[in-house]
Amino acid sequence: MIFESHAHFEDSAFDEDREQLLQKIHSGLIETIVDVGSTLESSRQALELAKTHDYIYAAVGIHPEEIKDFGIPGQMISEEVDGRPCRNFYPKQMPPDEINWQDNPVMLEIKELAQNDRCVSIGEIGLDYYWVKDEKARAWQKYFFKAQLEMAAEMDLPVIVHSREAAADTFSIMKEATTNGVKAVIHSYSYSPEQARDYVDMGCYIGVGGVVTFKNAKKLIDVVREAPLERTLVETDCPYMAPEPFRGMRNDSGLLPYIIKRIAQIKELTEYRVVETTRENGYDFYRIKRPHKGN
Repeated sequence: MIFESHAHFEDSAFDEDREQLLQKIHSGLIETIVDVGSTLESSRQALELAKTHDYIYAAVGIHPEEIKDFGIPGQMISEEVDGRPCRNFYPKQMPPDEINWQDNPVMLEIKELAQNDRCVSIGEIGLDYYWVKDEKARAWQKYFFKAQLEMAAEMDLPVIVHSREAAADTFSIMKEATTNGVKAVIHSYSYSPEQARDYVDMGCYIGVGGVVTFKNAKKLIDVVREAPLERTLVETDCPYMAPEPFRGMRNDSGLLPYIIKRIAQIKELTEYRVVETTRENGYDFYRIKRPHKGN
């Protein structure tokens, strides 16, 4: 049975068939799912899913592209980045030098959600510079990344880290956080094999999803080949990032066997070994009690 370490079944992409799909997935190969919030509202929804499905657990947190959720003064602006249209949030001012999340009502609600016993992690949190070029916006991303890491440390919860085009800043922040005892998975890992080794040495896990099946995934293939299986989590990030041959379609946890098969090929292991080891990793990382055999 497979442990799905990162899904977004609260997403509107599943509104029409969520319950039927979850029932089908869970009656098949998927034993346990961690549903991950990325906004305040999706964090609430993830927790509600976890409360009503005994095989689903929640992660709550604010994604770096959603820093406006924290009530920062600023405005959304439509623009083009690298010739592609997007909408970015532009804060009016830089963040304070000192982290003080205890006065932020959104942080306090995230903390309240995280106190529920169906919540097993803070996430997804981190840095995403892909669309964001404004220095004030990047500074606020770092501020609330550190704030949520501080909260996770205080609550003794592991974190799910999103990082895109922000390798150096993410690593620097995580190096300090892991020194302070924070456990982390680097979700949808996209950096070098060398940095993956450094993360593993810091005690982090590497999240591997559908990208590993893509033809242009040479760097990730090298990461998977070198990273210890005992530090690997499998994930779909559904409804996004479906593996081949479903690339571009809606993703769901039922497609995890395609990811597992590719990992097994790369590492020259049996699929059974990949399933069993990543399953154990998931329960260990999130500190979830294992179901009884036969359940």
